This record gives sequence, structure tokens and C-alpha cells, in this order.
Amino acid sequence: MLLNIEPRNEATAVARLSGALTHVDSADAILRAAHALQSGGCRALALDCSRINKVNAAGLSGLVDVLSQPWGLEFALFDISQPLQSRLSRYALEAVLPIFSDEAAALGCPAFLTNRLAHTRVILDCMDPAPFEAARAQFETTALTDFLGKPVFARSLEQLAHFGVREVLLRSDRGRSALLGHVPQIAANCPSVFLCGQTTGPADRPQGLAEFIYRVDQEHMQLRGDFIVQRSNGLGDLDLARAMDAHQSADADLTLATDAGTPAKAVYADIGRADAMIFSPRLMGLIADNLGTEAINLQTLLRSEQAQIQHVPVAGNWHRLDTIEDYQMLVRTALTKELAPLKPAGECVAPGQWLAEGATLSHRAKISGPIYLGRGARVEPGARIEGPASIGAGSVVRKGARLTACAVFPDSDIGADVRATGAVLAADSCSPSSTPVDLEYRPSATSVPIETAIRRFGATA
Repeated sequence: MLLNIEPRNEATAVARLSGALTHVDSADAILRAAHALQSGGCRALALDCSRINKVNAAGLSGLVDVLSQPWGLEFALFDISQPLQSRLSRYALEAVLPIFSDEAAALGCPAFLTNRLAHTRVILDCMDPAPFEAARAQFETTALTDFLGKPVFARSLEQLAHFGVREVLLRSDRGRSALLGHVPQIAANCPSVFLCGQTTGPADRPQGLAEFIYRVDQEHMQLRGDFIVQRSNGLGDLDLARAMDAHQSADADLTLATDAGTPAKAVYADIGRADAMIFSPRLMGLIADNLGTEAINLQTLLRSEQAQIQHVPVAGNWHRLDTIEDYQMLVRTALTKELAPLKPAGECVAPGQWLAEGATLSHRAKISGPIYLGRGARVEPGARIEGPASIGAGSVVRKGARLTACAVFPDSDIGADVRATGAVLAADSCSPSSTPVDLEYRPSATSVPIETAIRRFGATA
């Protein structure tokens, strides 16, 4: 048997098999390739079986033996040839082997998906200010804004973990203590996090994204391979692995990834509209050559140097959080659809009802439609809530309060005379205004010292 190895990245590869499987040792080529790939850091190998032209019981036995060894290497088989399919069916092996219809399905299975960006570094841009009044009253940035029990940036980290990303750098010049405070509470399988504050450039002007990337490369983590910059101004499930595949196949300098609903013309006109940007390390030299007293306009620079830029629409969705309407729509989506990046941080105790630890929903409260209660939240008897609605951690909705399609941020006290529709309520703010509103501020009783968070991932304050 012959095989040809095609690496997809440092953690995954595809092997094209051809020839006959007619001896126990016919699969030895796979054995040798697996040893070599594993020693080089590969974690998953997909086998293209479309050109296997002859199979007998001995050859199939050898293949199964190779696949069943405790490698620590994930396998998948796809495009099964007719001779191989016949043998698999005869011995009822289709149900026990990882078999997929085609290459895309194999590379999209969980075992591969969680490895496809294992060696890719990501910069999560947390610079966007909180998007509307109620959020600004309690959170400094969109990244810190609570969404169904978790800050937006924590949900972004969880989504990156699905692709095997291990290292993420947070870019932020505000809310740094709060960002650090959330780190110990993030799931253990999330990437390691490094916080890098924004600094000023020459003449005390703000440092732009291009200069920030260059400083990261020079001072913190060397960006030797293709890397991703993603803004923490929204939530979604974009297939970043497919975007990376397209980027590397085209050998592009910059790939602008969006969901399928974003027009290419709009993205080329303003690269800031991209949901994620994939950079080639070649751009480091271009940025270095243009450092000076003036801020670098990345879009202008790339065009003037005729860099190869491409727009890649990929599967999945991206929901921006630019307005209160965006936030409300996303709450509605999360409570009515099964979307992993938006899943409420709690337990579904009844259809459409999610409760986090310590939350209390009185059976004498009048509830209709989907609702989420955060950790320690309480809805008193006689309160009336029409969903979709979310009540943040530590908040109380008093008897007599009436909320329709509202979101309540953490640690808010919603008084008995509150009547609100389509609003986001914070401890001392409401967007949009509703009348009357009786909100009482109660600061959170828990905090995490910055030093504890620093030790968690070895960053510097």
C-alpha cells in the first residue's frame, strides 16, 4: 500500500491511501506515518480510502489493528472505496470505526475540529467600549458585558477552545482588573490567556492595531506562523478552521473572515467589518518598515503595498453587540435555539427555563416565555415576566414588577413599581428608558485579587 501525507497544520494531516490491503502488514505504511506524525506534534490523521482497490480479511485485520492501538492520535476514514466498503459491511465494522462520507465531514468531526487550530495564536481585541447606556453603567467594555451568566470575552475563549486554540492574548486598555478577575472562573479547557495593555506610540498618540501586533511579536509572543485577530464585540460560531484553510490555500497576506451574510464589497471597503482577520507573518516586515510618528492605517498600508487580501465567507453566524437591539435579539436567540456559543450558564429545569446555581424562581411568579436566572438571582412571588428575558446573577425582581422581553444585568434590584418593555436594566441605568423605574445599586460581594489571576497564567499587570 502507498500513501501520501498532506499536512493541514501542525496538529492535523490527511493521508491519501492507494493500492491493496491484502496482507496483515499492508497497513504498515500507516503505522510508520503515524509514528512520524505523532513525534512531530500531530494529533489527528484522516485517511482517504477512495483508491484502495483490493481488500481481503487479512488486510482488513491489519488496518483495524493499526487504528485500534493506543496512539493518542485520532483517526478518521473517509471516501471509502467499494472493495473496502464490502469488507467492512461483511464484518459489521462500519459502526465501530470512525467513518465519514468525505474529507470535509472527517475534518469537521469533534476529534479533528478540536485540533485544527492547536498551534495557532489568537489576539482577542477587547478594546470596544460597552455598546449602550445600561452596559456602560456596569461594564467598561463589550468584552466584559454579561451575557447569560458569562462575560462576552469568556464565551469567545470557549469557542476558540473548540478549535484547539491554546494561547490567546487579550488586547485591552480598560477593565484590565475585571478581565483578570474573570480568568480563574473560565473553564479549564479554555486557552491559556495573556493580557497585554494598550500603550501609546510616538508623541503619546494611541497605538493602532498594526503597531500593537508588532509590539506583541517583538516583546511578548513571537508570531511566526499565521495568526488570528478577532474582536470581542460579538458572539458566534464561525468556522475559523475553514477560514484558516482558505487563507493558507491562497497563501494570502490577510484573510477577512465573516459569516455568509456579510457582503464582500462592504468588507473590502472597511476591513474593520471583518469578524476575524487572519494575518500572514509576512506582514510584520511591512509594518516594521512603516513605523513612525504617524499612526499606521492598516487598510491604507495594505492597499498601497498591494498586499494580497481576500474575503472568505464561512459557515456559522456572528452576532455583533453594537446596540441594545442586538443584545435583545441575541438573548432571544440563545433562549430559543440550540447554539453552543450562546448556551446559558445554568441548567434547563423546564422547557424554556434556565436556572444557574442558587437561583430562585417562585412558583407564584407569573412567567411566560423563555427565561434565564443567573447565579443567586431571585424572582419573588407576584412578579410578572414575559420572555424572552434574562435576570443577571445576584439580581432581585420584586413582587409587582412587570418585565416584558427585558434583560436585567447582575446585582440589580428591580422594584415593585417597575414597568419595562424591551429594555436592558442595570443597577442604576436603563436602556431604553422605561417609566417608572426603581433601581437600587448593590455591589457584588465577590472579587478576585489581581495577583491570583496573574499567577493563573503568568501575565504581568
